[in-house]
Amino acid sequence: MRTLSIRAVVGLFLAAIGCVALIYGGIDLAGAWARKNNAQVILISSEASRTLLDTLLNTRLERGVLSTGLVAENAASQAHRDSVAGYRKAVEEGYAAVVEKVRASGRTQAIATLADLQKAHDAMVAAQKQFDQDLTVPRSARTASSYPQSQALYQDFLTALTATSNAVDMGIFGADTLVDSLLVVKRGAWATRVQLGGLMGNVQRMVAGGKSWTPQEARAAFEDRGKALVLWNGVREAMASPGLPPSLKMSFQKADDSNFTGKAWDDAKALHEALADGRAPGIEIKDLQPRDTANSGKIVDLASDALNEMVSRAEDVRTDAWQGVYISGAALLATALLVVAGVTMVRSGISIPLSRLNGTMRALAAGDLSADVGYTTFGNEIGEMARSVAVFKDSLIRSRTLEDEAEQARRDGEARRKEALRQMAEELEKTVGAAARAVSEAAQRMDESARGMSDSAASTLRQSTSVSAAAEQASTNVAAVAGAAEELGASVGEISRQVDFSADRAQAAVGEAQVASDIITELDVAAGRINTIVDLISQIAGQTNLLALNATIEAARAGDLGKGFAVVANEVKALATQTGAATAQIGQQVSAIQGTTMRAVRAISSVVQAIGAISEASQSIVVTINQQDEATREIVQSVAQASAGTQEVTEIISDVASAAGQTEQDADGLLKLSGTLTDHARTLQEQMAGFLKTLRSA
Repeated sequence: MRTLSIRAVVGLFLAAIGCVALIYGGIDLAGAWARKNNAQVILISSEASRTLLDTLLNTRLERGVLSTGLVAENAASQAHRDSVAGYRKAVEEGYAAVVEKVRASGRTQAIATLADLQKAHDAMVAAQKQFDQDLTVPRSARTASSYPQSQALYQDFLTALTATSNAVDMGIFGADTLVDSLLVVKRGAWATRVQLGGLMGNVQRMVAGGKSWTPQEARAAFEDRGKALVLWNGVREAMASPGLPPSLKMSFQKADDSNFTGKAWDDAKALHEALADGRAPGIEIKDLQPRDTANSGKIVDLASDALNEMVSRAEDVRTDAWQGVYISGAALLATALLVVAGVTMVRSGISIPLSRLNGTMRALAAGDLSADVGYTTFGNEIGEMARSVAVFKDSLIRSRTLEDEAEQARRDGEARRKEALRQMAEELEKTVGAAARAVSEAAQRMDESARGMSDSAASTLRQSTSVSAAAEQASTNVAAVAGAAEELGASVGEISRQVDFSADRAQAAVGEAQVASDIITELDVAAGRINTIVDLISQIAGQTNLLALNATIEAARAGDLGKGFAVVANEVKALATQTGAATAQIGQQVSAIQGTTMRAVRAISSVVQAIGAISEASQSIVVTINQQDEATREIVQSVAQASAGTQEVTEIISDVASAAGQTEQDADGLLKLSGTLTDHARTLQEQMAGFLKTLRSA
């Protein structure tokens, strides 16, 4: 397996580190860019939310002024119509800005609401020309449907604006904690303004028309008042969020004092109670409208201030995001420069020197001692390697010199070695040749002696074989007698053991027969007791039969009343009769058992007597067998002694024969050894001749 070079490893390592650093830098830059884009969208959405709030407010104001003119008896004044025109202009400008900013935000959910918004806007604008004409004439000359139509169209537009505002606000949530808090304040303040504005319009219509609330209207008004208070309490809680600017807290306090605390809250409460009770409101419409507009305007101011702060915070977030982009971009650029610088330094300080040192070492390994070793002045590891290569080069030069000197010494030593070998060959020829001749002569004499010893051993072996055969025959005969005697003794012993076993079993059979006799006797006694019980049951069945008969007679006397009892009595009588019959059968079976038991007792007694006679005869046989066994043991002992003597003679003769055979084998081995020794001596002489020839030629 091929191993990568250090240059390749270092290069790959630096490339990997550079790629990782660039990737992380790119990811960080991409994240910063995404945060910048998100901050830009949040800023646009915040500005759109602020424009939507202004447009909602102007639309409500336009609707209020228009409604007042349409319900008035006389034609609206020029100032009144100019007021409607002013609000309408602001609404149209706001609507155009809302559409533009919502589209610029790129929020799909918010953009989806623009279709309904445009539809409501176009319907409202299409009817405004008729509304304007109705303002110029008295109420009697106006179109009857102008007022309800204006209320419906403007409400549709307000609903569409609110839907767009909600969608825009939902796209802002989660971008920044402070932005979220400001958005909650804005939405809560505007929801309070809408709820409270509806209640104020209701009160103003009652005061302008000199009317009072019905109980149902009063209850609905007080519910609207409570809803407005609940919404405002939500704003109060949102104002406790950390980080809100002091100016926003001041706006909240003004709106709270103007609507939900102190004299403003008490005045509104008194006015509502007067309308509910049918009393004079205590204030005219010309004074009520400016007061309500001013008070509710404080709430609108709070919502506007929250939106302004939200836009300012969104701008700060965008600025921070841009700074993040600049920092990430600078970090990525610095990383790229460091990677390039690192690669350049590694190439000039490591890769190129290593490559050149490698070439130098290859040249030195090939024997080129003229190769130049550079970089010896470097103070790093490359310099140490270069100095080590220089030392290696010097060592090679010294080694080359020593090799030349060693070659000359080898040639001189070779000449001296040849002379020494020649002299050693002459001395070896004299010494080893004489020894080989002496060995060959000794081997011939040993061969002659071995042949004589082999002939003597063969004669002894033949004679001892004859004697051993005769002794073996005698030993076989004695062994046969001894075996027969031993078998006789074993047979007598076996007969004795069998007779002893038979006597023991006969004695055990007597005991078991006696136990069986006792058990059968007990069975006979138990059968007698069963007879007694059977007699008692028979007597009870007879008495039951009599009682059943008497009951039958009494039932017959009772007539129809005793029929049921007569049936029972008949059943009892039938059962008594069956019991008596069953008892008689049991008595017969018990009597049969007793008869059989007595016969078994007599039979067992006969068996006991017969087994006793067998036991006595077995004892007599045991005595006789024991006498025969003793005599047989003496015969076996005598025969065994004779067999042992014969076997001893046979073993001695066998040892003599074995010794003679071994002597013959040793003589044969000695003959073979002498022959082998003669051959080895001849081979030694031949090998010595060849060795001396080789030694002399060397």
